[in-house]
Amino acid sequence: MVIRWVSFKTPLLLMTLACWFLPAAGSLWAQEYENPPEVLRDAASRGAADILSELERGTPDTAAAQSLDEVWPRLVFYTVADALPGDDPHEVRGLQAYRYLAELGRTDKQLGASSSGPGSTSLAEKPGIPELLALALEHGAIEQSVSGTGLTLSTSPYAFVRVLEPDNAANFEQYGLWRRIGGSVTFDMRSEDPTVANVDINQVAEWSVRVRVIGDRSTRTRKFTKRWSEVVQPKIQARLNALTKGTSAAIDGSPELRDAADSASEALQGQIAGYLQNSDGVPREQRIEAITALTLSTLKTSVFDPISESRIKLSEETFRAITVAMSGLVKAHEDLFTAQQDLGGILDELNRSPLLTVAFTHHTKVQGSAYSDAKLLFETHVAPFDAVVNGFISWYDHPDPAFNQESVRDFGGTVELAGSVKNPFGRSKKLDVVEPILISAAYQLSRLEEASDAIHIAQVKVSIPVTTGVTLPLSVTYASRTDLIDEDEVRGNFGFSLDLDKLYALAHAFTGL
Repeated sequence: MVIRWVSFKTPLLLMTLACWFLPAAGSLWAQEYENPPEVLRDAASRGAADILSELERGTPDTAAAQSLDEVWPRLVFYTVADALPGDDPHEVRGLQAYRYLAELGRTDKQLGASSSGPGSTSLAEKPGIPELLALALEHGAIEQSVSGTGLTLSTSPYAFVRVLEPDNAANFEQYGLWRRIGGSVTFDMRSEDPTVANVDINQVAEWSVRVRVIGDRSTRTRKFTKRWSEVVQPKIQARLNALTKGTSAAIDGSPELRDAADSASEALQGQIAGYLQNSDGVPREQRIEAITALTLSTLKTSVFDPISESRIKLSEETFRAITVAMSGLVKAHEDLFTAQQDLGGILDELNRSPLLTVAFTHHTKVQGSAYSDAKLLFETHVAPFDAVVNGFISWYDHPDPAFNQESVRDFGGTVELAGSVKNPFGRSKKLDVVEPILISAAYQLSRLEEASDAIHIAQVKVSIPVTTGVTLPLSVTYASRTDLIDEDEVRGNFGFSLDLDKLYALAHAFTGL
Protein backbone atom coordinates (compact mmCIF):
# COMPACT_ATOMS: atom_id res chain seq x y z
CA MET A 1 0.00 0.00 0.00
CA VAL A 2 1.33 3.39 -0.99
CA ILE A 3 0.21 6.44 0.97
CA ARG A 4 0.62 9.74 -0.81
CA TRP A 5 0.61 13.04 1.07
CA VAL A 6 -1.22 15.80 -0.76
CA SER A 7 -0.35 19.42 -0.12
CA PHE A 8 -3.28 21.83 -0.30
CA LYS A 9 -1.84 25.10 -1.56
CA THR A 10 -5.07 27.08 -1.27
CA PRO A 11 -7.61 27.27 1.53
CA LEU A 12 -10.36 26.90 -1.07
CA LEU A 13 -9.49 23.26 -1.66
CA LEU A 14 -9.55 22.58 2.06
CA MET A 15 -12.92 24.27 2.36
CA THR A 16 -14.23 22.28 -0.58
CA LEU A 17 -13.10 19.03 1.06
CA ALA A 18 -14.83 20.10 4.26
CA CYS A 19 -18.04 20.75 2.36
CA TRP A 20 -18.26 17.05 1.51
CA PHE A 21 -18.75 16.33 5.21
CA LEU A 22 -21.17 19.14 5.98
CA PRO A 23 -24.37 17.05 5.73
CA ALA A 24 -23.07 14.50 8.22
CA ALA A 25 -20.89 16.44 10.58
CA GLY A 26 -21.58 20.13 10.11
CA SER A 27 -18.91 22.62 9.13
CA LEU A 28 -15.40 21.38 9.78
CA TRP A 29 -13.69 24.69 8.99
CA ALA A 30 -16.03 27.38 10.36
CA GLN A 31 -18.38 27.88 13.23
CA GLU A 32 -21.80 26.32 12.78
CA TYR A 33 -24.84 28.60 12.97
CA GLU A 34 -26.70 26.78 15.72
CA ASN A 35 -30.48 26.99 15.66
CA PRO A 36 -30.84 29.69 12.98
CA PRO A 37 -34.29 31.26 12.57
CA GLU A 38 -36.56 29.16 10.41
CA VAL A 39 -37.11 32.00 7.97
CA LEU A 40 -33.31 32.38 7.56
CA ARG A 41 -32.70 28.66 7.04
CA ASP A 42 -35.60 28.49 4.60
CA ALA A 43 -34.31 31.41 2.52
CA ALA A 44 -30.77 29.96 2.50
CA SER A 45 -32.12 26.60 1.37
CA ARG A 46 -34.04 28.20 -1.47
CA GLY A 47 -30.94 30.09 -2.51
CA ALA A 48 -29.02 26.79 -2.61
CA ALA A 49 -31.78 25.21 -4.70
CA ASP A 50 -31.66 28.13 -7.14
CA ILE A 51 -27.91 27.67 -7.53
CA LEU A 52 -28.36 23.99 -8.41
CA SER A 53 -31.18 24.83 -10.82
CA GLU A 54 -28.84 27.19 -12.65
CA LEU A 55 -26.17 24.48 -12.72
CA GLU A 56 -28.65 21.95 -14.11
CA ARG A 57 -29.54 24.39 -16.90
CA GLY A 58 -25.91 24.28 -18.05
CA THR A 59 -24.66 27.42 -16.30
CA PRO A 60 -20.95 27.16 -15.35
CA ASP A 61 -20.12 26.57 -11.68
CA THR A 62 -18.89 30.10 -10.97
CA ALA A 63 -21.82 31.79 -12.70
CA ALA A 64 -24.30 29.48 -10.97
CA ALA A 65 -22.84 30.40 -7.58
CA GLN A 66 -23.35 34.07 -8.41
CA SER A 67 -27.14 33.58 -8.29
CA LEU A 68 -26.64 33.81 -4.53
CA ASP A 69 -26.69 37.60 -5.08
CA GLU A 70 -30.46 37.43 -5.50
CA VAL A 71 -31.07 36.31 -1.92
CA TRP A 72 -27.94 37.56 -0.12
CA PRO A 73 -29.25 40.97 1.07
CA ARG A 74 -32.28 39.25 2.57
CA LEU A 75 -30.07 36.69 4.33
CA VAL A 76 -27.92 39.48 5.78
CA PHE A 77 -31.00 41.34 7.04
CA TYR A 78 -32.40 38.25 8.77
CA THR A 79 -29.01 37.53 10.33
CA VAL A 80 -28.59 41.11 11.60
CA ALA A 81 -32.09 41.05 13.07
CA ASP A 82 -31.28 37.77 14.81
CA ALA A 83 -28.03 39.16 16.21
CA LEU A 84 -29.49 42.36 17.71
CA PRO A 85 -29.93 42.19 21.49
CA GLY A 86 -33.21 42.25 23.43
CA ASP A 87 -36.68 40.80 23.00
CA ASP A 88 -38.15 43.61 20.93
CA PRO A 89 -40.38 42.90 17.92
CA HIS A 90 -37.32 42.65 15.66
CA GLU A 91 -37.00 39.01 16.83
CA VAL A 92 -37.39 36.77 13.75
CA ARG A 93 -37.59 33.34 15.32
CA GLY A 94 -41.37 33.40 15.34
CA LEU A 95 -41.67 34.01 11.61
CA GLN A 96 -42.92 31.04 9.63
CA ALA A 97 -42.04 30.34 6.03
CA TYR A 98 -45.12 30.89 3.91
CA ARG A 99 -46.05 28.35 1.28
CA TYR A 100 -48.98 28.08 -0.98
CA LEU A 101 -49.58 24.54 -2.17
CA ALA A 102 -53.31 24.24 -2.79
CA GLU A 103 -52.84 21.86 -5.73
CA LEU A 104 -51.62 19.16 -3.33
CA GLY A 105 -55.02 18.96 -1.67
CA ARG A 106 -56.97 18.19 -4.85
CA THR A 107 -58.66 14.78 -4.99
CA ASP A 108 -61.04 15.29 -7.93
CA LYS A 109 -58.87 13.86 -10.74
CA GLN A 110 -59.30 10.45 -12.37
CA LEU A 111 -55.76 9.07 -12.69
CA GLY A 112 -56.44 5.37 -13.24
CA ALA A 113 -58.46 3.30 -15.68
CA SER A 114 -62.25 3.14 -15.81
CA SER A 115 -64.03 0.50 -13.74
CA SER A 116 -64.05 -1.76 -16.82
CA GLY A 117 -60.34 -1.38 -17.47
CA PRO A 118 -57.71 -3.98 -16.55
CA GLY A 119 -56.53 -3.68 -12.97
CA SER A 120 -58.78 -0.71 -12.17
CA THR A 121 -59.06 0.29 -8.52
CA SER A 122 -61.93 2.74 -9.20
CA LEU A 123 -65.59 1.86 -9.19
CA ALA A 124 -66.65 5.51 -9.54
CA GLU A 125 -64.79 7.78 -11.96
CA LYS A 126 -63.94 11.34 -10.94
CA PRO A 127 -64.58 14.30 -13.26
CA GLY A 128 -61.24 16.09 -12.78
CA ILE A 129 -58.71 16.13 -15.64
CA PRO A 130 -54.88 16.15 -15.20
CA GLU A 131 -53.33 19.13 -17.00
CA LEU A 132 -49.79 17.80 -17.44
CA LEU A 133 -49.38 14.05 -17.18
CA ALA A 134 -50.56 11.38 -14.79
CA LEU A 135 -49.47 7.76 -14.62
CA ALA A 136 -51.29 4.93 -12.84
CA LEU A 137 -50.30 1.29 -12.54
CA GLU A 138 -53.08 -0.92 -11.13
CA HIS A 139 -53.70 -4.61 -10.58
CA GLY A 140 -56.95 -6.51 -10.06
CA ALA A 141 -60.42 -6.51 -11.59
CA ILE A 142 -63.83 -5.08 -10.78
CA GLU A 143 -66.32 -5.72 -13.58
CA GLN A 144 -64.29 -8.23 -15.58
CA SER A 145 -63.93 -11.90 -14.80
CA VAL A 146 -60.15 -12.03 -15.32
CA SER A 147 -57.75 -10.02 -13.17
CA GLY A 148 -55.28 -7.86 -15.01
CA THR A 149 -52.63 -5.21 -14.67
CA GLY A 150 -53.21 -1.89 -16.38
CA LEU A 151 -50.94 1.08 -17.07
CA THR A 152 -52.87 4.32 -17.60
CA LEU A 153 -51.44 7.56 -18.98
CA SER A 154 -53.58 10.71 -18.76
CA THR A 155 -52.99 14.21 -20.06
CA SER A 156 -54.69 17.21 -21.69
CA PRO A 157 -53.94 19.35 -24.78
CA TYR A 158 -52.89 22.13 -22.42
CA ALA A 159 -49.76 20.11 -21.62
CA PHE A 160 -48.66 20.64 -25.23
CA VAL A 161 -49.63 24.32 -25.07
CA ARG A 162 -47.19 24.67 -22.17
CA VAL A 163 -44.42 23.42 -24.43
CA LEU A 164 -45.17 26.04 -27.09
CA GLU A 165 -46.23 29.00 -24.94
CA PRO A 166 -45.13 30.36 -21.53
CA ASP A 167 -47.21 29.04 -18.64
CA ASN A 168 -48.37 32.44 -17.41
CA ALA A 169 -51.71 33.82 -16.23
CA ALA A 170 -52.63 35.26 -19.63
CA ASN A 171 -52.04 31.99 -21.50
CA PHE A 172 -53.69 30.00 -18.73
CA GLU A 173 -56.86 32.02 -19.34
CA GLN A 174 -56.54 32.27 -23.12
CA TYR A 175 -56.08 28.54 -23.64
CA GLY A 176 -58.55 27.52 -20.95
CA LEU A 177 -60.58 25.45 -23.42
CA TRP A 178 -57.71 22.99 -23.81
CA ARG A 179 -57.65 22.44 -20.04
CA ARG A 180 -61.26 21.27 -20.25
CA ILE A 181 -60.33 18.41 -22.56
CA GLY A 182 -58.54 15.31 -21.36
CA GLY A 183 -57.43 12.03 -22.81
CA SER A 184 -56.13 8.76 -21.42
CA VAL A 185 -55.00 5.39 -22.67
CA THR A 186 -54.75 2.17 -20.66
CA PHE A 187 -52.39 -0.63 -21.64
CA ASP A 188 -53.00 -4.25 -20.65
CA MET A 189 -49.69 -5.32 -19.10
CA ARG A 190 -50.37 -9.06 -19.33
CA SER A 191 -47.53 -9.97 -21.66
CA GLU A 192 -44.25 -11.84 -21.68
CA ASP A 193 -42.36 -8.60 -20.96
CA PRO A 194 -44.77 -6.42 -18.92
CA THR A 195 -42.62 -3.30 -18.58
CA VAL A 196 -43.43 0.32 -19.33
CA ALA A 197 -40.62 0.44 -21.89
CA ASN A 198 -42.18 -2.36 -23.94
CA VAL A 199 -45.86 -1.42 -24.14
CA ASP A 200 -47.17 -1.08 -27.71
CA ILE A 201 -50.37 -0.32 -29.57
CA ASN A 202 -51.44 -3.96 -29.50
CA GLN A 203 -51.68 -3.79 -25.71
CA VAL A 204 -54.18 -0.92 -25.62
CA ALA A 205 -57.09 -2.08 -23.47
CA GLU A 206 -59.06 1.18 -23.59
CA TRP A 207 -58.77 4.82 -24.54
CA SER A 208 -60.85 7.69 -23.30
CA VAL A 209 -61.70 11.30 -24.14
CA ARG A 210 -63.22 13.66 -21.56
CA VAL A 211 -64.69 17.14 -21.68
CA ARG A 212 -65.27 19.09 -18.48
CA VAL A 213 -68.57 20.93 -18.93
CA ILE A 214 -69.10 22.63 -15.56
CA GLY A 215 -66.63 23.76 -12.89
CA ASP A 216 -62.92 24.34 -12.50
CA ARG A 217 -61.00 23.72 -9.27
CA SER A 218 -57.70 25.21 -10.34
CA THR A 219 -56.40 28.04 -8.15
CA ARG A 220 -55.37 29.90 -11.29
CA THR A 221 -58.88 30.57 -12.56
CA ARG A 222 -60.12 34.15 -12.90
CA LYS A 223 -62.58 33.78 -10.00
CA PHE A 224 -59.99 32.46 -7.59
CA THR A 225 -57.37 34.97 -8.75
CA LYS A 226 -59.80 37.79 -7.98
CA ARG A 227 -60.37 36.48 -4.45
CA TRP A 228 -56.62 36.02 -4.03
CA SER A 229 -55.89 39.60 -5.10
CA GLU A 230 -58.51 40.94 -2.69
CA VAL A 231 -57.69 38.85 0.38
CA VAL A 232 -54.08 37.68 0.20
CA GLN A 233 -52.06 39.69 -2.30
CA PRO A 234 -52.16 42.97 -0.31
CA LYS A 235 -50.77 41.14 2.73
CA ILE A 236 -47.97 39.64 0.65
CA GLN A 237 -47.12 43.05 -0.77
CA ALA A 238 -47.05 44.55 2.73
CA ARG A 239 -44.58 41.87 3.80
CA LEU A 240 -42.40 42.52 0.77
CA ASN A 241 -42.44 46.28 1.47
CA ALA A 242 -41.39 45.68 5.08
CA LEU A 243 -38.66 43.28 3.96
CA THR A 244 -37.30 45.78 1.44
CA LYS A 245 -37.26 48.55 4.06
CA GLY A 246 -35.47 46.33 6.57
CA THR A 247 -32.85 45.16 4.06
CA SER A 248 -32.11 48.74 3.09
CA ALA A 249 -31.88 49.82 6.75
CA ALA A 250 -29.45 47.01 7.62
CA ILE A 251 -27.08 47.21 4.67
CA ASP A 252 -27.25 50.84 3.59
CA GLY A 253 -27.21 52.11 7.18
CA SER A 254 -23.77 50.72 7.99
CA PRO A 255 -20.88 50.95 5.48
CA GLU A 256 -18.81 48.66 7.73
CA LEU A 257 -21.52 45.97 7.65
CA ARG A 258 -22.00 46.43 3.91
CA ASP A 259 -18.28 45.93 3.24
CA ALA A 260 -18.16 42.85 5.49
CA ALA A 261 -21.25 41.37 3.81
CA ASP A 262 -19.89 42.02 0.31
CA SER A 263 -16.55 40.39 1.16
CA ALA A 264 -18.28 37.42 2.73
CA SER A 265 -20.55 37.00 -0.31
CA GLU A 266 -17.60 37.02 -2.70
CA ALA A 267 -15.68 34.45 -0.65
CA LEU A 268 -18.79 32.28 -0.23
CA GLN A 269 -19.50 32.22 -3.95
CA GLY A 270 -15.96 30.99 -4.58
CA GLN A 271 -16.38 28.25 -1.97
CA ILE A 272 -19.72 27.19 -3.45
CA ALA A 273 -18.24 27.08 -6.95
CA GLY A 274 -15.42 24.89 -5.66
CA TYR A 275 -17.91 22.57 -3.98
CA LEU A 276 -19.97 22.30 -7.17
CA GLN A 277 -16.89 21.34 -9.17
CA ASN A 278 -16.06 18.53 -6.76
CA SER A 279 -19.49 17.14 -5.93
CA ASP A 280 -20.61 15.53 -9.18
CA GLY A 281 -22.68 12.46 -8.42
CA VAL A 282 -23.77 13.68 -4.98
CA PRO A 283 -27.60 13.59 -4.64
CA ARG A 284 -29.31 16.94 -5.21
CA GLU A 285 -30.86 17.17 -1.73
CA GLN A 286 -27.48 16.48 -0.14
CA ARG A 287 -25.86 19.23 -2.23
CA ILE A 288 -28.61 21.67 -1.19
CA GLU A 289 -28.00 20.77 2.46
CA ALA A 290 -24.26 21.26 2.08
CA ILE A 291 -24.58 24.66 0.36
CA THR A 292 -27.18 25.76 2.92
CA ALA A 293 -24.88 24.81 5.80
CA LEU A 294 -21.97 26.60 4.14
CA THR A 295 -24.09 29.74 3.66
CA LEU A 296 -25.34 29.76 7.25
CA SER A 297 -21.82 29.22 8.56
CA THR A 298 -20.56 32.22 6.55
CA LEU A 299 -23.41 34.39 7.85
CA LYS A 300 -22.60 33.30 11.40
CA THR A 301 -18.92 34.24 11.22
CA SER A 302 -19.17 37.34 9.02
CA VAL A 303 -22.44 38.94 10.20
CA PHE A 304 -23.97 37.41 13.33
CA ASP A 305 -20.83 37.20 15.47
CA PRO A 306 -19.47 40.67 14.58
CA ILE A 307 -22.88 42.26 15.32
CA SER A 308 -23.59 40.37 18.54
CA GLU A 309 -20.02 40.92 19.82
CA SER A 310 -20.08 44.61 18.83
CA ARG A 311 -17.11 44.24 16.48
CA ILE A 312 -19.41 45.86 13.93
CA LYS A 313 -21.35 48.62 15.62
CA LEU A 314 -24.62 49.93 14.30
CA SER A 315 -25.63 53.50 14.84
CA GLU A 316 -28.65 54.22 16.98
CA GLU A 317 -30.47 55.42 13.87
CA THR A 318 -29.71 52.18 11.99
CA PHE A 319 -30.68 50.08 15.01
CA ARG A 320 -33.97 51.95 15.27
CA ALA A 321 -34.66 51.59 11.53
CA ILE A 322 -34.04 47.82 11.65
CA THR A 323 -36.25 47.48 14.72
CA VAL A 324 -39.08 49.40 13.07
CA ALA A 325 -38.71 47.37 9.86
CA MET A 326 -38.78 44.06 11.74
CA SER A 327 -41.79 45.21 13.73
CA GLY A 328 -43.54 45.93 10.45
CA LEU A 329 -42.42 42.59 9.04
CA VAL A 330 -43.74 40.68 12.06
CA LYS A 331 -47.05 42.56 11.77
CA ALA A 332 -47.15 41.77 8.04
CA HIS A 333 -46.59 38.08 8.79
CA GLU A 334 -49.36 38.11 11.37
CA ASP A 335 -51.70 39.69 8.83
CA LEU A 336 -50.53 37.17 6.25
CA PHE A 337 -51.30 34.33 8.65
CA THR A 338 -54.81 35.71 9.14
CA ALA A 339 -55.23 36.01 5.38
CA GLN A 340 -53.96 32.47 5.07
CA GLN A 341 -56.74 31.28 7.37
CA ASP A 342 -59.24 33.21 5.26
CA LEU A 343 -57.70 31.60 2.21
CA GLY A 344 -58.42 28.19 3.74
CA GLY A 345 -62.12 29.01 3.57
CA ILE A 346 -61.76 30.15 -0.04
CA LEU A 347 -59.96 26.92 -0.92
CA ASP A 348 -62.67 24.86 0.78
CA GLU A 349 -65.25 26.72 -1.27
CA LEU A 350 -63.26 26.03 -4.44
CA ASN A 351 -62.70 22.35 -3.68
CA ARG A 352 -66.37 21.84 -2.93
CA SER A 353 -67.62 23.48 -6.12
CA PRO A 354 -69.51 21.12 -8.47
CA LEU A 355 -67.82 19.49 -11.46
CA LEU A 356 -69.52 17.85 -14.44
CA THR A 357 -67.62 15.98 -17.13
CA VAL A 358 -68.72 13.99 -20.17
CA ALA A 359 -66.56 10.97 -21.00
CA PHE A 360 -66.33 8.57 -23.93
CA THR A 361 -64.33 5.36 -23.57
CA HIS A 362 -63.60 2.67 -26.13
CA HIS A 363 -62.70 -0.79 -24.82
CA THR A 364 -60.77 -2.98 -27.24
CA LYS A 365 -61.52 -6.63 -27.83
CA VAL A 366 -60.18 -8.63 -24.89
CA GLN A 367 -63.03 -11.07 -24.25
CA GLY A 368 -66.09 -11.02 -26.48
CA SER A 369 -66.63 -7.99 -28.72
CA ALA A 370 -65.13 -4.55 -28.41
CA TYR A 371 -67.49 -1.96 -26.97
CA SER A 372 -67.74 1.72 -26.09
CA ASP A 373 -69.43 3.64 -23.32
CA ALA A 374 -70.55 7.18 -22.58
CA LYS A 375 -70.62 8.54 -19.04
CA LEU A 376 -71.70 11.59 -17.12
CA LEU A 377 -69.31 12.20 -14.22
CA PHE A 378 -70.47 14.57 -11.49
CA GLU A 379 -68.85 15.56 -8.19
CA THR A 380 -70.02 17.91 -5.47
CA HIS A 381 -69.82 18.32 -1.70
CA VAL A 382 -72.63 16.96 0.44
CA ALA A 383 -71.53 17.74 3.99
CA PRO A 384 -69.55 16.08 5.39
CA PHE A 385 -68.70 14.02 2.29
CA ASP A 386 -67.57 14.56 -1.27
CA ALA A 387 -70.10 12.81 -3.49
CA VAL A 388 -69.35 11.37 -6.95
CA VAL A 389 -72.20 10.25 -9.20
CA ASN A 390 -71.72 8.42 -12.53
CA GLY A 391 -74.37 7.55 -15.09
CA PHE A 392 -73.37 5.35 -18.01
CA ILE A 393 -74.51 3.36 -21.03
CA SER A 394 -72.35 1.08 -23.18
CA TRP A 395 -72.85 -0.53 -26.56
CA TYR A 396 -71.07 -3.13 -28.69
CA ASP A 397 -69.27 -2.08 -31.84
CA HIS A 398 -70.30 -5.33 -33.54
CA PRO A 399 -72.76 -7.38 -31.45
CA ASP A 400 -72.25 -11.13 -31.70
CA PRO A 401 -75.59 -13.03 -31.62
CA ALA A 402 -73.72 -16.20 -30.67
CA PHE A 403 -73.08 -14.61 -27.28
CA ASN A 404 -76.61 -13.22 -27.02
CA GLN A 405 -75.27 -9.72 -27.60
CA GLU A 406 -77.46 -6.83 -28.66
CA SER A 407 -76.50 -3.24 -29.47
CA VAL A 408 -76.72 -2.09 -25.85
CA ARG A 409 -74.28 -3.89 -23.60
CA ASP A 410 -75.22 -2.46 -20.20
CA PHE A 411 -76.36 0.70 -18.45
CA GLY A 412 -76.49 1.89 -14.88
CA GLY A 413 -75.17 4.28 -12.30
CA THR A 414 -72.59 4.61 -9.52
CA VAL A 415 -72.59 6.61 -6.29
CA GLU A 416 -69.48 7.22 -4.16
CA LEU A 417 -69.13 9.05 -0.83
CA ALA A 418 -65.63 10.04 0.25
CA GLY A 419 -64.04 11.66 3.26
CA SER A 420 -60.48 12.47 4.21
CA VAL A 421 -58.29 12.00 7.27
CA LYS A 422 -54.95 13.49 8.28
CA ASN A 423 -52.01 12.07 6.38
CA PRO A 424 -49.26 10.70 8.67
CA PHE A 425 -47.01 10.26 5.63
CA GLY A 426 -46.95 14.02 4.89
CA ARG A 427 -43.69 15.93 4.60
CA SER A 428 -42.04 17.11 7.78
CA LYS A 429 -42.00 20.70 6.50
CA LYS A 430 -44.89 22.93 7.45
CA LEU A 431 -47.32 23.11 4.57
CA ASP A 432 -50.52 25.07 4.21
CA VAL A 433 -52.18 22.22 2.33
CA VAL A 434 -51.09 18.59 2.32
CA GLU A 435 -52.45 15.61 0.49
CA PRO A 436 -55.01 13.87 2.71
CA ILE A 437 -55.74 10.17 2.93
CA LEU A 438 -58.99 9.63 1.07
CA ILE A 439 -61.46 6.96 2.26
CA SER A 440 -64.48 6.19 0.09
CA ALA A 441 -67.39 3.79 -0.24
CA ALA A 442 -69.10 3.23 -3.58
CA TYR A 443 -72.07 1.30 -4.96
CA GLN A 444 -72.88 0.53 -8.58
CA LEU A 445 -76.07 -0.92 -10.03
CA SER A 446 -76.11 -1.91 -13.70
CA ARG A 447 -78.02 -4.19 -16.02
CA LEU A 448 -76.07 -6.51 -18.33
CA GLU A 449 -78.39 -6.96 -21.29
CA GLU A 450 -76.87 -10.15 -22.73
CA ALA A 451 -77.42 -11.89 -19.40
CA SER A 452 -80.72 -10.11 -18.65
CA ASP A 453 -79.38 -9.67 -15.17
CA ALA A 454 -78.66 -6.85 -12.71
CA ILE A 455 -75.15 -6.53 -11.31
CA HIS A 456 -74.54 -5.11 -7.85
CA ILE A 457 -71.04 -3.94 -7.01
CA ALA A 458 -69.87 -2.41 -3.71
CA GLN A 459 -66.41 -1.09 -2.95
CA VAL A 460 -64.38 0.35 -0.10
CA LYS A 461 -61.26 2.23 -1.15
CA VAL A 462 -58.35 3.94 0.61
CA SER A 463 -56.01 6.24 -1.33
CA ILE A 464 -52.79 6.84 0.60
CA PRO A 465 -50.41 9.62 -0.55
CA VAL A 466 -46.91 8.37 0.26
CA THR A 467 -45.11 11.47 -1.01
CA THR A 468 -45.91 14.52 -3.12
CA GLY A 469 -47.90 13.47 -6.18
CA VAL A 470 -47.52 9.73 -5.48
CA THR A 471 -50.55 7.81 -4.21
CA LEU A 472 -51.14 4.19 -3.29
CA PRO A 473 -54.80 3.20 -3.90
CA LEU A 474 -56.09 0.07 -2.15
CA SER A 475 -59.62 -1.25 -2.62
CA VAL A 476 -61.81 -4.22 -1.74
CA THR A 477 -64.73 -4.89 -4.08
CA TYR A 478 -67.76 -7.18 -3.89
CA ALA A 479 -69.59 -8.04 -7.13
CA SER A 480 -72.78 -10.09 -7.41
CA ARG A 481 -71.40 -11.27 -10.76
CA THR A 482 -68.87 -10.19 -13.40
CA ASP A 483 -69.24 -9.61 -17.12
CA LEU A 484 -69.00 -13.32 -18.00
CA ILE A 485 -69.38 -15.36 -14.81
CA ASP A 486 -72.66 -15.51 -12.90
CA GLU A 487 -71.09 -15.88 -9.48
CA ASP A 488 -70.52 -13.42 -6.67
CA GLU A 489 -66.97 -12.74 -5.53
CA VAL A 490 -64.78 -10.45 -3.45
CA ARG A 491 -61.57 -9.04 -4.85
CA GLY A 492 -58.75 -6.84 -3.65
CA ASN A 493 -57.14 -4.29 -5.93
CA PHE A 494 -54.04 -2.18 -5.48
CA GLY A 495 -52.12 0.30 -7.54
CA PHE A 496 -49.73 3.22 -7.84
CA SER A 497 -50.36 6.66 -9.33
CA LEU A 498 -48.19 9.68 -10.09
CA ASP A 499 -49.66 13.16 -10.66
CA LEU A 500 -47.14 15.53 -12.27
CA ASP A 501 -49.48 18.48 -11.69
CA LYS A 502 -48.67 18.25 -7.99
CA LEU A 503 -44.94 17.98 -8.56
CA TYR A 504 -45.13 21.05 -10.80
CA ALA A 505 -47.06 22.90 -8.07
CA LEU A 506 -44.47 21.90 -5.47
CA ALA A 507 -41.68 23.31 -7.62
CA HIS A 508 -43.46 26.62 -8.25
CA ALA A 509 -45.40 27.23 -5.04
CA PHE A 510 -42.90 29.29 -3.09
CA THR A 511 -43.73 32.96 -2.74
CA GLY A 512 -40.14 33.83 -1.79
CA LEU A 513 -39.51 34.98 1.77
